[in-house]
Amino acid sequence: MSTSPVDLQKPSKSSVGSAIAAALRLWLRSQVETVDRIEIDLNGRNRDILSGYVPQVSISARRAVYQGLHLSHIDLCGDRIRINLWQILKGKPLRLLEPVPVSVRLHLHDRDLTRSLASPLLQTPVQELFQSVLPDAVDFSTAEVRFDRASLILSASTPQPFTLSTEVRVAENNQLQFLTPQLETDRRQDFPTITVPFDSQVQLDELRLDRGKLSISGCLIVRSDEP
Repeated sequence: MSTSPVDLQKPSKSSVGSAIAAALRLWLRSQVETVDRIEIDLNGRNRDILSGYVPQVSISARRAVYQGLHLSHIDLCGDRIRINLWQILKGKPLRLLEPVPVSVRLHLHDRDLTRSLASPLLQTPVQELFQSVLPDAVDFSTAEVRFDRASLILSASTPQPFTLSTEVRVAENNQLQFLTPQLETDRRQDFPTITVPFDSQVQLDELRLDRGKLSISGCLIVRSDEP
């Protein structure tokens, strides 16, 4: 017999389901600065859950901020999850006992990415990725990101006004490519394509840019913070 889905807004009447839902809520809330809404569906047979095994958990969050990164909408689905259930029932934090494969669907608006440029989690990789392209000492507080069809456009007004535009695509062998970046200052410069490989813990399946919106899907391996 399958359990009913568990919604964090309406926990299951099952004490085990309620305990897991509450632990997930606390853990997720601890990972983000703010979030408008989190929904969780927890599916599995009672006997599996009682052993600390959850076949599948689906998580959906709206307008979340994680370490300065603004996320419009994110959907996660984890399979074959083993957790420290009996410690949870004793009031301990939730902990993953084994790595979990998680599928991810992420949606960002260009205004979210602009706000996220204040975060070192994004600003540092952008600086490193385009270090041979961007002008020196970019003031990211004046920077703005726009999406125009398949292109990502980054511009700033100080200390030297510039606009960087590049098409973005997922290439073979699990790579992300920024095609022939173009920098416009007082003149135009074209640069070679930049390729970013991902390790085996991350698989990028699709990246789509539309007017004002970026959509990404893929999967990753999530591990416990504790050894």
